[in-house]
Amino acid sequence: MLKAGGINVVALCDVDAEFASHIETKEYGSRRITGLYRRFPKVPKYRDFRVMLDKEQKDIDAAVITTPEHIHTSAAAMAMKMGKHVYCSKLLGHNTYEIRLATQLAEQ
Repeated sequence: MLKAGGINVVALCDVDAEFASHIETKEYGSRRITGLYRRFPKVPKYRDFRVMLDKEQKDIDAAVITTPEHIHTSAAAMAMKMGKHVYCSKLLGHNTYEIRLATQLAEQ
């Protein structure tokens, strides 16, 4: 998304702030992990997505969610209920119920 341009990163969130603040761009098999905390040092950083969405909601237009699937639906649902666009990087939910819930919220 960043390579496409036109992206203004207004907040970052990672539960493992220690790891996120030290990682640089690394290769993990076929995946490339970019150290966003280092790339955007002046952007506010959070450990809890709920706090981030609450505090930064006026500046957030869209959320990119790259957490493990067990938290995808919670983060996506909160963002969608706030009227934000959402992109989830992998499985949308942990089970069928969560996926249906997120799909219904997206349709609304």
